[in-house]
Amino acid sequence: MNAALDDYLEISSRWLVETTSIYDLAESAARAAHPGYAIPLEFTWQDGPFMVSKNGPADMQAAMPIIIKTSLEHAKAAEIAMDSCEKFRIQRDKRGPQLKVPLVVDQQMRTGPIVARSGIIAQFELWKSFVQPLNYPFNKRRAEGHKFKSTDEQDALMHIIDRRNELTHEITVLNDPNMREYVEYVCHCHFLARTAASTSC
Repeated sequence: MNAALDDYLEISSRWLVETTSIYDLAESAARAAHPGYAIPLEFTWQDGPFMVSKNGPADMQAAMPIIIKTSLEHAKAAEIAMDSCEKFRIQRDKRGPQLKVPLVVDQQMRTGPIVARSGIIAQFELWKSFVQPLNYPFNKRRAEGHKFKSTDEQDALMHIIDRRNELTHEITVLNDPNMREYVEYVCHCHFLARTAASTSC
């Protein structure tokens, strides 16, 4: 294994672990902030992510729903949304102007799709920056005439190109990815990176 491949795999893996950790934190907070959410008393890996006290689910459940103090950046984002879109409207009451925004108390918050979409696009760019100097195809035009080692290689390449293009240029909930797809996408990228490195030797 060469140094450039080692570096790419390390950076890509770090991005993978960090983005999935961000998803776990965001999704756990969103669940904990939603009124009526109940932590499973007996849980498996499939039940996660969610918050739990080291003393057990009952202690954490007693504190729910949690209240999240948002960041200055979120406050600015809400201000931008208010200025740009009538749906983010001001409601006035005795406390003064109140901004109506879809916060984490919304059970349908799109934590997974947003993190997965961002992760897939970033992973494609990391992969592309590695294979481009190796003269390995990173778009369909360059793939024409390339001698693939197997149909698996060709299928994987077409998949990561098509999916990245779709997620980049067609921003709609209808093509939202999930976190499982994101992890599988990275596996394809790593497979193709290793293939590209072996081909260039």
